[in-house]
Amino acid sequence: MKKFKFMISFKIILVDIFLVLGMSIFIPILSGYPPLSESSSFQIQIEGLTHTQQYIIFGILGAALHLSFIRIFFKDIFLFLKKYYEKEPMSKEFIIKVREQCFSMNRKIIILHLAVLVILLMALFTNVQISMILCIKFLLIYFSFMMTSGIIYTILIRDNLNDVLRKTYDYYDELPLKTKKTKFERNLVCNLLPFFFIVTIITCLLGYSKVCDKLGESSYYYYKLYLSAIDYSNLTLEELKNELDAVPLKNSSDYYMIIHDKNDINSVEFSSPKGSITDFFLIYMNNFADQTDGRVYEYFGVEEQGYMKNITLADGENITIGFKYSNTSVDTVIFFVTIGIVATFALFIVLTFWAKNTTKNTPKPKPY
Repeated sequence: MKKFKFMISFKIILVDIFLVLGMSIFIPILSGYPPLSESSSFQIQIEGLTHTQQYIIFGILGAALHLSFIRIFFKDIFLFLKKYYEKEPMSKEFIIKVREQCFSMNRKIIILHLAVLVILLMALFTNVQISMILCIKFLLIYFSFMMTSGIIYTILIRDNLNDVLRKTYDYYDELPLKTKKTKFERNLVCNLLPFFFIVTIITCLLGYSKVCDKLGESSYYYYKLYLSAIDYSNLTLEELKNELDAVPLKNSSDYYMIIHDKNDINSVEFSSPKGSITDFFLIYMNNFADQTDGRVYEYFGVEEQGYMKNITLADGENITIGFKYSNTSVDTVIFFVTIGIVATFALFIVLTFWAKNTTKNTPKPKPY
């Protein structure tokens, strides 16, 4: 019994470790994190903890939750194994209960991961002011990781649960189960569809991230070209504003800003009443603008960027000017969401027909 408990715990903790490693590698890529933003010192300035520290905390909490889950949901299975090795008698009702728990364990694991996903997203969205697009993106990313880990858990513990089921037949061969049997083709579709669904989500997220990056790059070079053509040495502040007003906006939602003090977010003037920047934008600009040639990014995963340029006016005042723009659009989001839905629906149809044909072509076992 101790060996069974150790193997279950070991497999779950092992998957938690790989989950944390996978999240630390792929979330920055799928979310489109700004370049250089994985610097530990920068992350501490922004969030107080590095992303590595956050993932470790997440992994420890996840492992603690899963170990608690083992103690609660495997309680009767552990009791059965203890009695089995001590050769104690067991009632038919208890054996049926253990078998049903073995059959339903996969469903319980998936439900647990969905519950953790809901709690995680609620905590995230109530503490961070983010756009609806970012909400959807985080939802899809965390859903993919949580479901992937849940499916891997069920695969790894399947042999252990099958071993328990075999042991129950040492007591009673034929006992009725309350668990309803499902058709083979339906089981096949239910097992394969989540993998294809997750692959579709990840593919769409990667495509969306690359498209947003290209849109941002286009706007960056657009405003860089215009601002590089202006001679600032003989301009006053009012003349500068006139020059910036004359720059044609690439998109109607774009706007320019004038920063008088790089360390004071309240010193920023915007050409649009809806204009705004975050502390993240200002800190990123101060830390990395020289390395990115003036290309500045908003918060992790937010599709907003800017081109910023340091200038000196005729009166000797040193200021920073630039244009801020969005590198996504509703049309882009709708396109990738539509692609994801259509691809998932098409996969479901193909898998359903394939499963039915496979079932028809599989010879039934001959009775002894």
